[in-house]
Amino acid sequence: FPAGGLPAGTTFSHAVPTDYAAFVYPFEGSIRVGDGIDGGSLRRGELGVLDAGDTITLHADGGPARALLV
Repeated sequence: FPAGGLPAGTTFSHAVPTDYAAFVYPFEGSIRVGDGIDGGSLRRGELGVLDAGDTITLHADGGPARALLV
């Protein structure tokens, strides 16, 4: 995740091996996880455990956002 966070309306994508587990925790703003309209939204302080896949895509919704991606 970019050190300065995501400006409003921007997207961050990161490739991961399909056998890895991951979670995301926004600590500023809110983010949408996934591609298109099917993505789920997380607000500050909520934890999202991610499903299997080869790419993680995060969108800054409504304002700038910062999150931990582990």
